[in-house]
Amino acid sequence: MGPGRVGQTRENINPADVTDRIGEFAESGGVDVDRAVDAATAASPGWRGLGPVKRAAFLARAGTLLTERAEAPFHG
Repeated sequence: MGPGRVGQTRENINPADVTDRIGEFAESGGVDVDRAVDAATAASPGWRGLGPVKRAAFLARAGTLLTERAEAPFHG
């Protein structure tokens, strides 16, 4: 989706250590929610058309990528 329409960012701070800056994320608002819902609605027929086996493989791969990236050190 890209940056939020608000055009601002917010720091992501480790709640266990408020001196630890984990990263930064886009600030979002109602327009961003509307865009996300519209994108999900537009993607739904294609997602449904993949069938359960391909959707499961896609989600498994996404899970692997998220795990790998979560374990990588932050360079921000």
